[in-house]
Amino acid sequence: MKKLILAAVALGVSGAAFAVNQGLYTGSEGRRIVFSHHPDDGTVVYSLNISDSAGRPMTKNGILYQSRNTKKPIAGNDYTFGQTSPYYDDDAKSGCLISAKWEQGGALKLSAGNSCTKTEKTVYTGRYTFTDKIVFPEKFRGAWAANCRNSDPAEWLRIGKNSFTQFTDFTPARIISINQTDGMFVAAAVEISEGAGSCSFLMLRPEGRKLKVTGEHHGDRIDITVQKCSSKAGL
Repeated sequence: MKKLILAAVALGVSGAAFAVNQGLYTGSEGRRIVFSHHPDDGTVVYSLNISDSAGRPMTKNGILYQSRNTKKPIAGNDYTFGQTSPYYDDDAKSGCLISAKWEQGGALKLSAGNSCTKTEKTVYTGRYTFTDKIVFPEKFRGAWAANCRNSDPAEWLRIGKNSFTQFTDFTPARIISINQTDGMFVAAAVEISEGAGSCSFLMLRPEGRKLKVTGEHHGDRIDITVQKCSSKAGL
């Protein structure tokens, strides 16, 4: 059984005081990423800890922003931090990825995901804003799918879009529609920001189940069709 465990840790950076402010994103199933702000020099760092099912730890740390860095992020630029790690307990390989986009007004849009292949990726995202008290809201953002045969919103997982090559941080979303297919509940919590179109999402759950969700955008709503989950490798 494939299993991924992410845990949050405190993070220090050489040459900077320990962070007094932290932004924490917690995804479904306990996945966490910590963003720390060092107010003395404006450094913002992230810590993403990974362990496989055998408990072997791996850590990815990185600097998202540093005021004294001449190559500091500017509005409109994308910055990606990633590594490839065999943290599944079989032959599947997966990569840890954090992508940051600096925006006007001091906001940094972040997305983080784990990918088994180029076409299978679960994405977790949120918004991190520089304030005296760091604000990092994540709830009700992005596209969500419910666990198989479980309508409890606490069990929803966020899924990506655009063939898993990009992810857009939506405005705080409202639940637009809820469909039931073969005993499985799927909810759309997406605010469509521009145009119409069609996208397919493939969610790979840690236990190996796959859920394919096809969403067709119609201005301010999304219509959803779902293929039922399977415990096998394929749909």
